[in-house]
Amino acid sequence: MEENKMKWRTKLTASLFFSTTVSLYMTYAALQHNPMGEYCTYVSDPSSSADCTMNAGPLMGVFISWLVVSFLISLIGLTIFSWIKLRFRK
Repeated sequence: MEENKMKWRTKLTASLFFSTTVSLYMTYAALQHNPMGEYCTYVSDPSSSADCTMNAGPLMGVFISWLVVSFLISLIGLTIFSWIKLRFRK
């Protein structure tokens, strides 16, 4: 029973690490490819990106949405992979 808990803890940790990495990268990509200025609150002129102040609300929306989706996909994938590995080991 303890070994089974350890396997789930490992799967959850790996999924969380993977999904955090993917989410951070996608948030960075969204910030870099921001032609409409959606993630910036402009102080003066919207055409100049020098006065961009970060708008955390939409960025957190991007981060959390990618975190949830990639966490679920990676956890399901690891579970299926371990089930197949266990099934064909016998």
